[in-house]
Amino acid sequence: MRSILTMSLMIVLLFSLAIPSMGEEPTGYLCIPDLCTGFRLNESDKWIIAEFSVEGIKFLLTKKDGKWYWNQFGQTSQIECGAFDDVGSIKCKDPVITYSFNKRSLRFDAIQSEGYVIPDPVGAKRLRERYGMRFEPYMMIGTCSPL
Repeated sequence: MRSILTMSLMIVLLFSLAIPSMGEEPTGYLCIPDLCTGFRLNESDKWIIAEFSVEGIKFLLTKKDGKWYWNQFGQTSQIECGAFDDVGSIKCKDPVITYSFNKRSLRFDAIQSEGYVIPDPVGAKRLRERYGMRFEPYMMIGTCSPL
């Protein structure tokens, strides 16, 4: 009986050494959007419901020097985030988009509310064409994987 108990303890010990600590927080997350829907101006400058392509878009949430940062994969600019709250959520805000992520569900969303209230929709279209920025309100959703 004692040898079975000893053997069991050795197996548990070896198993626990082989598996990384489950309590360790990842140093980052790779986030990939699934859907993006919102509103856009049609050819007659009327607002219509729209689906936007998320093909090739990826985001990184990374921890550096004790702070979390959000950025689009392949770009150097980063958005400093707040801290994780008690339910595992964090928010990252730039001037027009708010990114939210939860480390328990591994889901994120990105919400841009700018665009609709701009008094000159044609001006918003010109800005989009000139700078490649989308001035249409949208919500993007997706999932993340720990790095």
